Amino acid sequence: MNSLFELLKVQDCENKEKTAAALTILQQKLNKCMAGGELIEKKNVSSVSDKVLSQDGRFILALEDLKKNNEKFVDQDFKPESSSLNITPEKVDRWQHFEWKRATEILMLNKDMEKREIFSGKIDHKSIRQGELGNVYFLSVLSILAEKPHRIRDLFITQDVNDHGFYVLRMCVGGEWVQIIIDDFVPCYADQPVFSNTKGRELWVLLAEKAWAKIHRSYQSIEGGFSDEVFHELTGAPTEFVRTKDDLFLSKLTKACENKALVAASSSATGNSAAKEALNEVGMTAAHCYAILGLHELIG
Repeated sequence: MNSLFELLKVQDCENKEKTAAALTILQQKLNKCMAGGELIEKKNVSSVSDKVLSQDGRFILALEDLKKNNEKFVDQDFKPESSSLNITPEKVDRWQHFEWKRATEILMLNKDMEKREIFSGKIDHKSIRQGELGNVYFLSVLSILAEKPHRIRDLFITQDVNDHGFYVLRMCVGGEWVQIIIDDFVPCYADQPVFSNTKGRELWVLLAEKAWAKIHRSYQSIEGGFSDEVFHELTGAPTEFVRTKDDLFLSKLTKACENKALVAASSSATGNSAAKEALNEVGMTAAHCYAILGLHELIG
């Protein structure tokens, strides 16, 4: 594939043969990673993490073991403790009060007898809620991918909620699709998730953020970043970073929009009051990330 657009075009095309071929290639890469486990370190992996049914990628054996023994999964590679937060000095006053709770223990996800779900009906970017973590660059990409819901669903090997807190996602790390096993513990304060969530009882944003934090070793490590990296790791497609001062910026942006490519834009952090005012005049904020939904020329 030569571009992000070309990859997505194959995935979205009506030609079933091409779609099947593309998915077969992706599945072969996923199976290779499952067999070799090269890209995610396996130090102190719990025994259940190794009991996977690699042929269909659904980790049936691991989940069956948990059901049989009536156990809840605790991820030994990304434990529900301070090391997975990596609390920095400037955040210690606030973050030291966070407590880890399972999704089954969080009141807002379990009240009124409504069922928790990974996906509830149509996946909607409007349901994404940013928490206290500065990772809007990640959430903006999730919102763009959510325009085609299958792009989000394809990240989840585990598609249904289970009472054992065992979930598996897949992301493209270092150019290879790898499985990411996580539990359902998340940092909370006053019985509310403190990081990203949805406005309802869906778990997909919460779980995707945790998987992203795991491959980067902590939640603190995913505070601040660039959307091109997220695009690559969530789609497997090549990406391009272009600065607005680049002579070819406008032509590249125009071509990307014409080709219906996935595009995000970031505004730089600035201490310049004039620059901040200029951004405010067009409804933008410094050090923020935006989804580009279309390109229009204003005359006058």
